[in-house]
Amino acid sequence: PGRSIVRVDDDTLVRLNKTHGNICGIKDATSEVGRPPRIRNALGAGFTQMSGEDATTLPFLAGGGHGAISVTSNIAPREIADMHNAWQAGDIAAAQAINARMIELHDAMFCEASPGPVKYAASLLGICAAETRLPLCEIADSSKARVEAALRGAGLIN
Repeated sequence: PGRSIVRVDDDTLVRLNKTHGNICGIKDATSEVGRPPRIRNALGAGFTQMSGEDATTLPFLAGGGHGAISVTSNIAPREIADMHNAWQAGDIAAAQAINARMIELHDAMFCEASPGPVKYAASLLGICAAETRLPLCEIADSSKARVEAALRGAGLIN
């Protein structure tokens, strides 16, 4: 919904899946952590459900989701992979610890329109320049401070 603005309700998703054989999954950015079990009950475990919100990835997985389409992984790929690997291995405490360390970064990546915060974070890590193409513009100084603080809190910069 953050991008599309239109939420595909559960009944519509079930109907589309049953009438169009090529619909095999969904990227769900609703942050509704009760949705994965409802969809799993309606469409089965084989219907792929990917979280589209980094901050709700672990609750999404706990509810029957399969993974995430992550923004934070562009900035902290090892940490996000480690979190998913810990979850898959059944080490819930380790996954929770990583997620707790990343939570401010998850939120900071959405403090302004994407990809502004991500590009700024990547520039602080020496990956690329912070510039974005028009019509996007540079993020505000307050957002820069938030992104930088989140990177520090996650242990990605000093």
